[in-house]
Amino acid sequence: MKPLSIFLLLNVTFLTQAQTPNKNFNTLLATIDTLRAVVNSATSASSEDTLAVYKSDRVATALAGVFRCRQAFTYNLDSLLLNERYYMVHTQNKQLWMFCWTANNFGTFQMSCHLFVYNNPQKGLQLYIDQGGNRENETATINYNDYLFNASQLCNEYRGAWFSEIYRLPSSKNKLYLLIGSVVGCATCCEKVAAVVELTSDGINFSYPAFSSENGNSPCFSVDARCGNIEAFDYNPKTGTLRYSYIKGDATPDSESDSEKVRGSMRFNGVAFY
Repeated sequence: MKPLSIFLLLNVTFLTQAQTPNKNFNTLLATIDTLRAVVNSATSASSEDTLAVYKSDRVATALAGVFRCRQAFTYNLDSLLLNERYYMVHTQNKQLWMFCWTANNFGTFQMSCHLFVYNNPQKGLQLYIDQGGNRENETATINYNDYLFNASQLCNEYRGAWFSEIYRLPSSKNKLYLLIGSVVGCATCCEKVAAVVELTSDGINFSYPAFSSENGNSPCFSVDARCGNIEAFDYNPKTGTLRYSYIKGDATPDSESDSEKVRGSMRFNGVAFY
């Protein structure tokens, strides 16, 4: 082959390789633009909007589309996906992402929808969805066959929680993460929720027995109260301690304490909270 032909061939190869990342990035940006439009439409829907639930369903599809873009995890998704109309939180290594947005149920129970995104080192992208009860509505159009698991099984009795914090739990055997969230159950009913999920080679385990309860071990722990009566519900990653404090009332858990205020704490021992 002549030198000029070799030069032209190498130049074409270089340009093709250089254009591929740009094409991937442009595709990602276009998908994010679609997501923004869908989110804006869904979260601004009113109770008179007959397509409100459908619009909420579409948020999961649009978010999933972003992570299905080629090489999506190689870009700075923190800034690209920033949006005040949904909440986004992820683990420090960005293997696990969680998104929350309104379920458009328009009742005093303010339900949230969730999408869990797991970049599984063994099996690649895995998506887990909870539509906050919308799947039971005839107007819901989500194709659940596109997702591995309906995450409503995570703290099923506290569905719709708005999870806003995530912490890696100190465990030598398991990849465990603590989620902290809240629920508005009615006009005056509020809950704080802690839930533990486990990352495995097969996927996300939403049934890890992290807390003891009357009905056996559970992945969740919560405090129910009248809104404003929960004074503290937080996790200290330095000590591995989950603490809570609330004012007793007709909606709070039973307590043997005579004090108006109830305080308690649990420490993670590497396996569970005690």
